[in-house]
Amino acid sequence: MMDYNKLNQLIEKTVIIKHHMNKHGKDPLLVESLNDYLTEIKIHFGEFLYEKLFESYEDYFEDNEMESIENYLSGEVCVYGDELDQEDLLLSIKPSPLRIEVSDPSHQYRNILWQG
Repeated sequence: MMDYNKLNQLIEKTVIIKHHMNKHGKDPLLVESLNDYLTEIKIHFGEFLYEKLFESYEDYFEDNEMESIENYLSGEVCVYGDELDQEDLLLSIKPSPLRIEVSDPSHQYRNILWQG
């Protein structure tokens, strides 16, 4: 059974650390913690997340290449969204609620493709 709460907590921690490092600069302990959380996500939830991302790509972004799971967790992956009548979109995995979300670079457009 998928532990959505645990996955959501891990993703929240990566978002908090990434935000802190973007604002205050990198710290070796924070970088180590971030890498630990990303590794735990990949080991315990990577297959599940890839499956959900694959479904999104199959439905909306079939002309795009999937990237490494870290890129969706710690940032936004640029995709071409011809199925959504949008040129350039940012695809990311976000917490609270756990979801795969697509938005335009100006964040005027937002669409949740999957929610846990």
